[in-house]
Amino acid sequence: MLEWTDVDLDGGWVHIRVKRTHDGVNYSPKDNTDRKIPINGVVRDVLEQLGQKRREGYVLPLGTVKSRPDYAERRFLQELKGLAPLTAIPEKKLILHSFRRFFISECADNGIPMATVIEWVGHDEMKMVMHYYSLRDDVAKEAMRNFQAGGSLQSPTSAADPPADATPTDNNERDRDLGNIG
Repeated sequence: MLEWTDVDLDGGWVHIRVKRTHDGVNYSPKDNTDRKIPINGVVRDVLEQLGQKRREGYVLPLGTVKSRPDYAERRFLQELKGLAPLTAIPEKKLILHSFRRFFISECADNGIPMATVIEWVGHDEMKMVMHYYSLRDDVAKEAMRNFQAGGSLQSPTSAADPPADATPTDNNERDRDLGNIG
């Protein structure tokens, strides 16, 4: 449901929002809240390639379909499952939420504060984000190499990570906690 009006290449953002699309579809993100996600260099390059010919309507056009979200999901899932022979990943493991699991795990492995990840993926609870996190063997081994007797780590964890049981009561409190005032 991403439209070119949701993409700000100059500012470096993708906006996820409740909206009525250019073709009249009422769209609401899973969490029913608006948010913006910064664009990294790889995503910027892909968006620029996609937008070379046109920058109107949907970023990924599908033609005329009865239900764009259902059709898009089936189409992308079919293409994803077609990658099984190339990736050696079992087809049953190639599901659309694999992208969410990969993204959240990559963020954690790269030391991005979980408060930031929660905001990017649109979840209000750490419990849901942790549902998608998958500890990788190489990360586990590296953490153990850094572990010292007495229970301390050589490299400290991020002070920005909220406690696992943190549950903001409303958006204003969450915004204050995340430093997103204004």
